[in-house]
Amino acid sequence: MKIRTIVITTALSLFVTGAIAQESVKTIFKSNPRSSGGYGAISNKFTQIRGKYANMSGLYGGWFINQRLMIGAGAAAVTSNIPGVRIH
Repeated sequence: MKIRTIVITTALSLFVTGAIAQESVKTIFKSNPRSSGGYGAISNKFTQIRGKYANMSGLYGGWFINQRLMIGAGAAAVTSNIPGVRIH
């Protein structure tokens, strides 16, 4: 009986949390919030090139248009000094 009460209480609390999360967005500045926005990020990755460890640094960015489409670009470069590797 006690386990049944715990299971029912847990299930109800999960459903209530989902229902509360469906409220509309409220802002201080405008009645309708902006539907577009942007992001930017830096990255640092480690890999191997010709058996030697290499460090790759990068930048990424994008624009999220009307909550439907993401347009973005990224660039990365090897920052380690590895002899014999040519970039054309």
